[in-house]
This record gives sequence, C-alpha cells and structure tokens, in this order.
Amino acid sequence: MINDNQRDYHHDLHDKSKFIGSEYLCGMGAGLLSVIVTFPVNKLMFRQSVWGFDVVSAIRQLRIEGIGYLYRGIGPPLFVKPLTSSLMFGTYNQFYRMLWMKNDGYNLQASLIASLLSGATEALVSTPFERVQMILQDGRFNNQYTNMFDTFYQIRRYGIQEYYRGFRITVLRNGPSTFLYFCSLDYCEQRLSNELSSLSTTKHHQFVRKFITGALLGATISTLIYPLNVIRTRIQIQPIGTKHMTIRTAFEQLLMERIGTERSLVAGIHANLVRSFLHWGCLTAISDLIRNKIN
Repeated sequence: MINDNQRDYHHDLHDKSKFIGSEYLCGMGAGLLSVIVTFPVNKLMFRQSVWGFDVVSAIRQLRIEGIGYLYRGIGPPLFVKPLTSSLMFGTYNQFYRMLWMKNDGYNLQASLIASLLSGATEALVSTPFERVQMILQDGRFNNQYTNMFDTFYQIRRYGIQEYYRGFRITVLRNGPSTFLYFCSLDYCEQRLSNELSSLSTTKHHQFVRKFITGALLGATISTLIYPLNVIRTRIQIQPIGTKHMTIRTAFEQLLMERIGTERSLVAGIHANLVRSFLHWGCLTAISDLIRNKIN
C-alpha cells in the first residue's frame, strides 16, 4: 500500500541513474563523522550500562583514567561504523529494489524484509569489531590489551566463535531498528516540514530539518531497543576464552544483579539518548548532504 507521506525516499530508490552506489557512499561518509562526534558519549554510556553507574560516577571514572584513555577503543568503530552505515543504507536500498520492483511509492512488507536482511548483513561485519571495542572500553583490560590489532590477534587463538559473541542479539537489534528508521523517516520529515513550513527552505534549513528528523527518530528507536544493547554489552565484555553466555543467561544475570539495588537495568539510557540524538542526526543530515552532492 502506497503512503504519500513516504514517497520521497522510497520513490527515489527506483531512480537507478540517481542511486547506483551512492547510498553506500552516503552511509560511509556520514558514519565516519558521527563516530568522531559521539564516541566520548558512547564510552560514558558503556561504563554506565556495564557497571550500573550514575552519570557523575561514570564521568569521575573516566577523569581518573585521564584524557589519554578517553578515545581508547575508537579504532574499531572508526573502522567499522562507516562500513556498517554504508551497508545499512546501501543494502537496504538494494534489497528493497529487489523485493519491490514497481516504480511507485512504498511497500511495507518489502521494507520489513529488506530491513531484516540489511540488519543481518550489517551484523556479520560489525559483531567482531563490537566485541573488540567492548574489551578495549572496559577498564579491567587496560593493561591486558594494547590496541585493536593486539586484541584481534589475541582473540584469533580461540576461533571465529570468539569474534562473534553477541551475534544473535546484534541481529535482533539491527533488523527492527533499521525497519523503524526507514519506514518512519519520510513520514517524520513530512510532519516536521509541516510544522516548520513558515521557515526558509534554504539548504541550511534543509540540513537542520534533516538533522532534527534523524535525531528525534534515532533517539526514540535507540531508547526502545536500549535493553537489547545492555544485554549485548554484557555478553561481549566476557573475558576471552570463557564460556559463551546466552541471551537468556545475560538477561537473568542482569536482573539478579540490579533488581533491588540502586543500579538500574537501563543505567546509561540518558547518555544513550544524547549519543543517539547526535549520531542519528549526523547520519541523516550528512548522508542527505552527500547524496545531493553526488546527484
């Protein structure tokens, strides 16, 4: 069923002369810049979700470690986030085209399947890097692993399964979040445009509108799936070579540790909200800017 509010992005997906390969480049450039902007907030959120710290305690811990460790662990996301953002935009575009051959409008079923396939593809690439990132961001391992390459090297002795701790929960997170983002993007922008119709339509205002749309949408989605990220983090911070933890075990362990204490199961959600607002705002606005330059 075609929804007029969703025509802009999905209608243009069928313009093959306009979108050949460009979605991969848009995602890559936007992903790179968003990592640099949001990494300190992401690290703060990580410390809160792992240990259940409040914001003040997490900031104090990072200050004790010093500025030299603030960007420790940025290697994996700096490498993989542009790649996964590229895959998210590019593979969704390609899968959607394959599933919905008509050159008009939006199809919900095609969008859902394309999102699930895109999310699984992204997880195949991102999970090993997220595993390494979790280890490097955990202060317990500061003296055990030097950098991204050293961590990858030490993990290899335990086989490919060690790289893919948390793969299932990553797929479970990626698919629905990708679907919610793409199926809601044009609708949300249309609503925002109606609210801001009295403002100028210059390129600067268009950039701001895209940023606000992506930021609000991404922050909402990330908040909804935040418990999945907490479970994924618990699975991926396990020491190398230890028994693999299932999703159910991780969830039950978190419940037992935190219920009845001051530490919340969603500790770090406020930092996640800030990070998601910045990340998805940058991703949406910058990808649109690059798309316009390419086309």
